[in-house]
Amino acid sequence: FRRVLFRSGVIGLLQATEAIKSLTGTGEVLENEMLIYDGQTMSFDKVRVSRNPQCNSCAALGPKS
Repeated sequence: FRRVLFRSGVIGLLQATEAIKSLTGTGEVLENEMLIYDGQTMSFDKVRVSRNPQCNSCAALGPKS
């Protein structure tokens, strides 16, 4: 149970950090990237992602700037 709480805390911290960077315009935000966290090895990987023009959710975001 404690491991689950720890991992969710790490993810929440990362999300809050990204939001602060985006709002303040400091640092590099994860734009067109997905951060993957492996809690067992305490490692991170980044994967590049792109919008699918056929996806309703992606299209709702508007044109890419």
